[in-house]
Amino acid sequence: MSKFKHAGMVASLTAAVLAGTAVAAPAVLRASHQFPGGKGDVRDEMVQIIARDAKAAGVDLEVQVYPGASLFKPNEQWNALVNGQLDISSFPLDYASGKERAFGAT
Repeated sequence: MSKFKHAGMVASLTAAVLAGTAVAAPAVLRASHQFPGGKGDVRDEMVQIIARDAKAAGVDLEVQVYPGASLFKPNEQWNALVNGQLDISSFPLDYASGKERAFGAT
C-alpha cells in the first residue's frame, strides 16, 4: 500500500472518530417556569424531577431548569415553546388562551 493511500485512510479514520464524538454530545433541553426554585414549590419540584430522572436514566440528555421566570416571563413561555426557543415549560394554560382559544376553558 502506498504512503499516500495509507495517509488517506488514517485521515478518514480520524475524521470518522471525531464525527462520532461530536454525535455523542448530550442533547440539552431548556425548561422554564415562573415558580420559585428550591423553595419547596410543588410546580418547581415537578420540573426538577424531570431533570433528575433524565440524568439518572444514563441517557445523553440534560435538562437545564430556569425557575422564577429567569429565562422567559410567564406570558412569553407559550411563544417560546412554539418558536423552538424553549423545550419544557410549566404554566397555567390560560396564559396562552389568547393564542389558542381552547386553553381559555382551563
